[in-house]
Amino acid sequence: METCIKEIYAAGDITGEMMLASVAMTQGTIAADNAMGRKVAIDYRVIPHFIRTLPPIASVGITESEAKERGLNIKVGKCPFELSPKANILRESRGLVKIIADATTGEILGVHIIGAQATELIHEPAAIMKMKGSVRDIAALVHGHPCLLEIMQRAAQSLRG
Repeated sequence: METCIKEIYAAGDITGEMMLASVAMTQGTIAADNAMGRKVAIDYRVIPHFIRTLPPIASVGITESEAKERGLNIKVGKCPFELSPKANILRESRGLVKIIADATTGEILGVHIIGAQATELIHEPAAIMKMKGSVRDIAALVHGHPCLLEIMQRAAQSLRG
């Protein structure tokens, strides 16, 4: 968060990065850490962002199109909300989870959700991405049943093979 002027730090919208309050708060903390001599960086790749529509949309990482433009060898896993018992109980069966992963390593490159509680669901894959996890990690998670996060697990399981 250090600017081009030594020992001057910036946080928030002025940085030109993701203009979100949560990002600004994190940048402020990191700027303070760095001012105190620690070397901390922010990984913008794993910060979720939302579109507050009905149904809501949430995303973290890169899109399938971006991965293809970069020439990455990817696999794409999907699971529609209609396969979720919880989504059906909530009468929110319209939606989709899409996971973009490296075809060789299983590294999660991006996750995109449209559907009920997408802005909450996106945090699980974002955390796994931050910890350098893979689709195998999501596929192996045990969720309480019924739970909307089972959709994420099913999308990850569709990538095994």
